[in-house]
Amino acid sequence: MKVTRNLEAALRQLRCYNYSEIWVDALCINQEDLEERSRQVLRMNEIYSQAYEIAAWLDVRSKTSRLARAYMKDLLAEETAS
Repeated sequence: MKVTRNLEAALRQLRCYNYSEIWVDALCINQEDLEERSRQVLRMNEIYSQAYEIAAWLDVRSKTSRLARAYMKDLLAEETAS
């Protein structure tokens, strides 16, 4: 299956952590089928609430990813300070 460079990078990185099961929205949901995608989005709470661990991959090259990482860093600093 063809995947984006960003997804390939994420999968390669996650492989280093020996995950045995991974849910990847871009692979598990047919992104071209709007009806399927809508149904699956409604199930996201169920899917993620049953997860043992959740990882989010942010494209290192995008401006919004840099902002998201800075925000998460601030949140962790606040949590650690509490």
